[in-house]
Amino acid sequence: MPHNEEIQDAGNVRRLLCPYLKNTITQRFGVGLTQAIIEGREANDLTQKQLSEATGIAQADISRLENGTGNPSIRTLKRLAAGLGMQLKLEFVPLTLTSK
Repeated sequence: MPHNEEIQDAGNVRRLLCPYLKNTITQRFGVGLTQAIIEGREANDLTQKQLSEATGIAQADISRLENGTGNPSIRTLKRLAAGLGMQLKLEFVPLTLTSK
């Protein structure tokens, strides 16, 4: 990560941080979410534009989600699920405890 003195303006921030932010959705959720969006859209025989119109989510944002560079909110995921005739399911699972 760059040092603070290297960041002089917003343009530099974006240029320096882009490599760290690439594939955000894949890093946070794994390829499963990206693949679920693509497969759900294709199973419903929808283009990105049609899914955009059904959900109110910009087509460019759907494209970013499908290519793994988006960072969706829970609200966006719920809207996508509804537009695909699906239900969003989030899980919290216990951490594995190691014995000492």
